[in-house]
Amino acid sequence: MVLCSHCNCAIPDNALYCPNCGASRIDAVTVSDPPALNQAPKPAAEPVREEKPVPKRDSNGYAIAGVILAFIFPPVGFILSILGIVFARKGRYKDPLLWLAIVGLILNALILFSVILMVLCVLDIIRNFSDSLSPMAPIAEWLKRLLGIA
Repeated sequence: MVLCSHCNCAIPDNALYCPNCGASRIDAVTVSDPPALNQAPKPAAEPVREEKPVPKRDSNGYAIAGVILAFIFPPVGFILSILGIVFARKGRYKDPLLWLAIVGLILNALILFSVILMVLCVLDIIRNFSDSLSPMAPIAEWLKRLLGIA
């Protein structure tokens, strides 16, 4: 007598297929001690699934984006650098790119300060040119009207 390899039910010697599931006898396993025919088939054991640990993320996307955007659009880079610092300190482990978020914050602050200083200088130059008889006076007057500067 043989056992079915699919449902572990006994297959009679003269049968070509399993009477329980219909599987071919070719796949069956021969046993020396046959089980009783009225015995219920044993449920197949489910394979054990191993849970793989989630690898720790080793990059801080906010810090990287903050440094890149420091040169393209500093206000957004400043915000992303702050988020990079917050999320780096929020985790249980020390983020290896915390230094990058801090560098991005410093870069963004310096660039924003420089841009604000340049805008103030240009506005002052526009005011001074309109007061003189400079060749830039008509352009300065046009810019004053455009920007609403008195």
